[in-house]
Amino acid sequence: MYVYHSEESQRPLESYLVYGLLVSLVVHVLVVVVFLTRSPISPPQVEVFEVSLAPLEAIQQKARHVVQPISQPNQIVTEPQSKESEVPAPQTRFEAEKNRVVEKEQLKRGVDPEAGKSVSQTVGGDAPQAGGNPRKAEQAAERKPQPQQKSENAPQKLTQLRLDSSTLLETVNKVQEEEQKSRKSGSGIQSLAGYQAFSRPRGSGARFLGEAGSADYLPNLPDGDITLLNTKANRFAVFVRRVATQVFSELRQTGWQNLSAGDIRKIEEFSTVRAVLSPEGQLLGVELITPSGSVRFDEVLSKAVRQGARDPHPPREAAAGDGNIRFIFKARTWSRFGPSGAGGAISERRWLLLGTGLE
Repeated sequence: MYVYHSEESQRPLESYLVYGLLVSLVVHVLVVVVFLTRSPISPPQVEVFEVSLAPLEAIQQKARHVVQPISQPNQIVTEPQSKESEVPAPQTRFEAEKNRVVEKEQLKRGVDPEAGKSVSQTVGGDAPQAGGNPRKAEQAAERKPQPQQKSENAPQKLTQLRLDSSTLLETVNKVQEEEQKSRKSGSGIQSLAGYQAFSRPRGSGARFLGEAGSADYLPNLPDGDITLLNTKANRFAVFVRRVATQVFSELRQTGWQNLSAGDIRKIEEFSTVRAVLSPEGQLLGVELITPSGSVRFDEVLSKAVRQGARDPHPPREAAAGDGNIRFIFKARTWSRFGPSGAGGAISERRWLLLGTGLE
C-alpha cells in the first residue's frame, strides 16, 4: 500500500519552521543586547557608627539642668529685711534661695480695698518695731490675753473620806445583807421566763442546751430540755452536764411519770432546789429554796437531786468560797392532751425542763 504526499501539504510546515527560527533569533539578540548594555552592580557600601556609653551620673546632672522651672502666677513680692542663717542651705534651684531669718513678716494679697489689712507677725511677740509709736506698743501689751484663771466651780479632789464610823458600818452591813440575799436566791441565775414547752415532736427525748446555742440530744430520757443557768455553769459545762443528766434521769425513777394531772396543774412557777457537794463530789445536803406550788412535784425534784447530785471527779475550780460545790436546780413540768400517732387517739403528753447552775 502506497501513501502519497503532495508538495502543497509540506509547504505550511516549512513556513512555520522558518517563522519559529526567526522569532527565536530575534529573542536571543534582544537578550544579548540587554545583558551587554546594563550597568554593572556595585557592591553594598558599609557604614560605620561609633557609639559610646556615658556614665549615669553625667546623665542625671544633665537631666537636672534640662528640667524647666514650673510656671507660677505673677506675684509682686518685696523681699523683707533679713539676714542669712548660719545653718548651711540645702541644694536649691537658684543661687538666691538661701536660709534667712526675718524679724518681721508682712503679707498682703491683692489690691482690692476689701482684701483686708496685712497680717504682721513679729519674732519676740511684744517687741515694738524700731522707730514705731511707743504708745501703740503699750496698748498692745494691755490687750495681751491674761492666763485663764481657775474656775471657782472646778471640782475639788477628794482627799479624805467624808463618812463617820457609824455610817460606814451601816453601809458595810447593807452590802453584806445584799450578798446573803443574792446567795440565797442563787446569784447570777438566768431567768427561764418565756420558755416554750413542747418544742419538738413526741418521743424526741431530752436535749442538752450548751453554751452559744450548741445542743446535744439524749433520746433515752423523757421529752424536755436541760439548760445551763449562769456563766459559771457554762465554764464547767462538762461537769455540770454529767450531774444534770443524772438528776434529769432520776426524775422519771422518783415518780415524775406518776404525777397526776391535778398535781401538774397546781404548779405555778419553777421549783428551785440547792444541792451542796463536798470537794470530792459527795452530796452533803439538799434544800428547797422556792416551791412550785405543787407539793408532790417539789418532793419528786428533791428526791431526784438526792439520788443524782454527785460526781466522782469534780473540778476544784467549781467550788464556792467555802470550798464546797453548790448546785442550783430549777425544774418545771407541763402536761397536755392531744392525738398520738396515726390512729388519732387522744392521750396525755408531758414535758420536763431542768435548769442547772453553779453558785
